[in-house]
Amino acid sequence: MARTKQSGGEASTPLIIALVFFVLLSIGLGVMYYMAQNTIAEAEKKATDETGKAKASELAMKKAQDREKLYKLFVGTATSEEATYMNNPSNETKDEVRAAHRALLEAVNSKISSAVKNNEKALTDKGAGFGLPPTEVYTWNWPDAGQLPSAPSPLPLMDRLVKVVAERELAVRQTEIETTNAKNELAALSAEKKKYSDNIIDYSKKLDAAVKALSDAREAVEKDKVTAIAKLDTLGEDFRKEKTRVAVAVEEVELQKKKLEEQNAALGARVERLTARDAELSEQKAGAFPFNPPHGEILARTGGGKMVDISIGSAANVKPGQSFKVQPSSTRTEGLGSRRKQTYDQSGNLVVSDELMSKGAVEVVKVLGPNLSSARITEETDEIRDGILKGDLLYNPLFKKGAADHVVLYGIFDIDADGIDDIRDVAQQLQKRGVIVDGYYDLASRKWESLDVKNTKPGPTQITTYAVKGWLPDPKSDSFVTASMADVLAAIEGASKEASAKGIQEIRAIKFFPEIGLRLDPKISDGTVNQAAIKFTRDVPKPADK
Repeated sequence: MARTKQSGGEASTPLIIALVFFVLLSIGLGVMYYMAQNTIAEAEKKATDETGKAKASELAMKKAQDREKLYKLFVGTATSEEATYMNNPSNETKDEVRAAHRALLEAVNSKISSAVKNNEKALTDKGAGFGLPPTEVYTWNWPDAGQLPSAPSPLPLMDRLVKVVAERELAVRQTEIETTNAKNELAALSAEKKKYSDNIIDYSKKLDAAVKALSDAREAVEKDKVTAIAKLDTLGEDFRKEKTRVAVAVEEVELQKKKLEEQNAALGARVERLTARDAELSEQKAGAFPFNPPHGEILARTGGGKMVDISIGSAANVKPGQSFKVQPSSTRTEGLGSRRKQTYDQSGNLVVSDELMSKGAVEVVKVLGPNLSSARITEETDEIRDGILKGDLLYNPLFKKGAADHVVLYGIFDIDADGIDDIRDVAQQLQKRGVIVDGYYDLASRKWESLDVKNTKPGPTQITTYAVKGWLPDPKSDSFVTASMADVLAAIEGASKEASAKGIQEIRAIKFFPEIGLRLDPKISDGTVNQAAIKFTRDVPKPADK
């Protein structure tokens, strides 16, 4: 309906314009006819009355004819020859024609302005938005120094009028078509509305029928339920008795099964421990450094028994601060692995740890000569029954006479079992013992780092002696970071392969540290290692809601 109203408004504008043009046409034709007839009559009278002035009469006639051509040109009935002539009239009639042109425009413009003013309020109230200056109907100026255009622009008055009437008719027809379409659409909407109302009524009836059917079905189910309960009650007591008997039997079977599984698991674990122990004892007997000879021996205890003299000094490039583990003189023949710490678990099984049972440790205080240094006893396992004596041997797998060993570190180094990686602290402790750390693998940055700021290329080199491998996270543990933990493990293995490619001997930290006097917390477990590794995981997913 909004479209129909808009179309009606558009159609009224051409109708108003057509009315104005009809008025203009009537005015123009009347003025033209009146002026032409009046001029011709005057010319004839002058020609008759003033026979002696033939030339003047002829000029007046010519002026009248040129003015007539001007009016025909304005209306749009002039021939092409007349239009061409009027572009530049003769000098004799030009002033007369220009005066007539000016008078014609003033009269027409005045009439159009008056008509517009008289009808503007009524047209505006109807929504036509009418405001038509004369120059919008036509433009036909005569430039002061130029030629008169062949006709008013954009069209002569008659052609313009026909075009306006045609546009009005087209608008009226378009309005009628749109009105018809709107009526048809309204009728279709009414039909759809009726159909929708009928469907609602039909749906309501069907819904009522369905509700009733559901209610009837529910009543039938309730009746069947009461009947079934009554039947079950008659069998309930016997069923409960049988159920109790079966439950007791099942429970006894489950208990028996559980005992058998526990016994089987215990036997399997014992077999695994014994098998692993056989392999471990063979390895431990030789030690982590099977071909590592002692570096010196205890010469005497001094300083009230808290100091000792040792048989190595400046010739071996010993420095104050270097430490040595002390083993009995029998280690030359029995091997370092013969003195492992042994305990018993809760089941009474013998457990041999990776920790060496040394007699103690000493730290160099002062170098006294080429083969003599003074050292302080920093650890003594059992001063009464197994104290440090003259002749005991000194061991440090990272000490070489005349030169310091080079190592690299990679893996998790949580040596105090607090769930935090200590790899940088380990590197610092090793350097205090005279070991050169060529680099440690930083799992946070996934690259080799160095304590020495001058070392621009940290990591394994051709002169690195040992590659110390720390603890490894368990990606199969019950953790929501399993996938990321596997990524951490892969990074550690990548560092290991890099060291192996340079032919560097790999040693596990759990075997290596006890032999150089670096103590480990016995509470280190897979749990603390995984806890230390979690901070190095990437894109850690959130735990799933349970």
